[in-house]
Amino acid sequence: MSNNWKISDDLLNESIEKFVDVLPALRAKAKISQGDLGDILGLARQTIGNIERKKLPLQRNNYFALVMLFDNNSDTHDFMREVGAFPDDIVKIIANNKAQIKKHKEKSNSVELDEKAVNTLKTVAAIEYARCAGITIDKAIKIINNLEIKI
Repeated sequence: MSNNWKISDDLLNESIEKFVDVLPALRAKAKISQGDLGDILGLARQTIGNIERKKLPLQRNNYFALVMLFDNNSDTHDFMREVGAFPDDIVKIIANNKAQIKKHKEKSNSVELDEKAVNTLKTVAAIEYARCAGITIDKAIKIINNLEIKI
């Protein structure tokens, strides 16, 4: 795993502990029963109850699933951050890596076109525009050539 994604065990365990402490309050604010929450996670209602009573540990994967659920709920978002159940340190790690992923996707989705390719696209656009607008191709080409096209 890249160090960019590394969340220390201490930070994660502390966050999970705080999350479990406020899980009943989060459920109440979001109006989600133990049974409904169990259905969302694929767990039994009794398992949710045992996690809330600290008889079972909240697994990391379920912690992150619940963080996504409650962080995207307007009734629980601020509360969860205020009590440290989803601390800024973890938010920053995730946000930084989301930005890196987006930057990589944008870079990998970009295509450099040479002048010939651009002219071919302009010609196709002009032909289609002429057909749709009911004008001559020459007139359509003049219109297309006068447009500022950023590719």
